[in-house]
Amino acid sequence: MTVGQRTGCHGFTEWAHEAIPAISGGRLELMWGIRHLIVHRGGVATVDFVRRHPHVVEAAGKRVKVNDKDLSIFVQAVTRFVEPTEQFFLARYPALSTDAPPDRTRASSKRRQR
Repeated sequence: MTVGQRTGCHGFTEWAHEAIPAISGGRLELMWGIRHLIVHRGGVATVDFVRRHPHVVEAAGKRVKVNDKDLSIFVQAVTRFVEPTEQFFLARYPALSTDAPPDRTRASSKRRQR
């Protein structure tokens, strides 16, 4: 059983890799890796990071640097990921839309619990 089958997101992974070039291109994974280093390692590359992204930094223990161009590419990749992902889930689960009418069932059950 896949994660999608357990969570009710059947086909999302397969759809995403075809529909969202930012995933298959690895840009998001790279920037998430850099973000992880900045947050958890003070921006210093680990052996695992260098193995996954040998073109980014010379060796483990060296500081990873991000410039404006890299950050711009990341923001564009996030946008190319978020927009079709949002469309996918809103098509599958219309109640998630901010335009959807309020769920009266949930509100009335909360009143009964009080």
